[in-house]
Amino acid sequence: MYCFSLVRCHIRLIAPVTLKPSLRYSTGNTQTLRFLRRNHVKGVVLSRPVIPLPVQRCAIHTTPKREAGLPVILIALWKPIAKFVAVVMGRGIRQWWGTLPTHQKGTVWDHFRRNKYRYFTGIGTFTAAFGVFYVSNLRETPITKRKRFLPFTNYQYHKIVEYEYSTILQTYDGKFLPVTHPAYSRVLRVANRLVKSNGDIKEMSDKQWTVAVVQDETVNAFVLPTGHIFVLTGLLDKVGASDEQLGFILGHEMAHSLLSHGAETVLQDYFLQAVVIVFMCFLWALMPNDGIAQVSDWFSNKIVDIFLEKPRSRMLEEEADFVGMHLAAKACFDVRESSMFFEMVHLTKKIKDEEELPVYLSTHPADDARASNLNSLVPQFLQLRDQCGCARLQTADPRQQLAPLRSLVEEKERKRARTT
Repeated sequence: MYCFSLVRCHIRLIAPVTLKPSLRYSTGNTQTLRFLRRNHVKGVVLSRPVIPLPVQRCAIHTTPKREAGLPVILIALWKPIAKFVAVVMGRGIRQWWGTLPTHQKGTVWDHFRRNKYRYFTGIGTFTAAFGVFYVSNLRETPITKRKRFLPFTNYQYHKIVEYEYSTILQTYDGKFLPVTHPAYSRVLRVANRLVKSNGDIKEMSDKQWTVAVVQDETVNAFVLPTGHIFVLTGLLDKVGASDEQLGFILGHEMAHSLLSHGAETVLQDYFLQAVVIVFMCFLWALMPNDGIAQVSDWFSNKIVDIFLEKPRSRMLEEEADFVGMHLAAKACFDVRESSMFFEMVHLTKKIKDEEELPVYLSTHPADDARASNLNSLVPQFLQLRDQCGCARLQTADPRQQLAPLRSLVEEKERKRARTT
């Protein structure tokens, strides 16, 4: 298992390379945000950078070529246009078939029977071509080495993300904390540790990371595929003074970016919708009227959401937890605290009698199951932490700090059992 310290040793043996600032920062004021929107995509260095983080590189990179792939405009417009076409075609076929005389309906069926082998050949050819296209666009994730279908490139997906990025900047305009704020310095420090210690991961060192802290009570943090880290102060209040928990949470969010989960989700959504749209076309053609077709369409969409999309989302969250633990361990954070945030949220809900969303309706694993899964990973990543030469941890397990909350929940459940 390679740690960043080993990579530094390796770099000394090769030709010197120019250090590249990997983490750049905005001051949070409106003028800088406008500058960021205008120039980020072009790769222009932000004005007034704060403590650029050097990440050593093992090779000299020139400006990357734009890779071939699906046109961005096609990716953006495919879903709404295809749905509209499916409904129009389905209704058109239903109306055409309904007005067709009986003897002509028989003629249509005879035509299909006579030419069935041609249709089967066409379907088979299309299936084989798609199979080749699918296999040729399988790409491997870093760290977990999972293969997934990604037919468009990072450049294409980043072009799609640009609009979302501009929208976020406009939404939080006036709420960004300045770089002199302690909360900003804290997030910056934790992000620096993660980026520095994982510089041997190509996807980590290739990104232009930026940090923004937003004054907002929502408990949330997220990282865009382009490397923009957004942390809301509500999350900082929730984790308290623990940089260890914050380190894992940022590692988890950065993992989504490193693994290109956003691009994977968008692509799978589009191809899943392609199948659903074909089904929708048949549905609108076969149903006797528009009302029944609409209800059937809504029901089929719910089935797809519950049994395909949400399970896939939970799987990606678990993968990001695994990679987040990996990043945090190499950055010498105490990975034993990785589960504490989710267990604390679960116990707090129990104490307040708050109802939790059923797992099958959620895009994330249940908090208690998530904490249990992270606890099962702790021995593996404590070993990785030791291999990276990190300082020894204190003997006391920080997870014991939640013992009073656990006792309170157990007592409450005992009282509830006695009353029932």
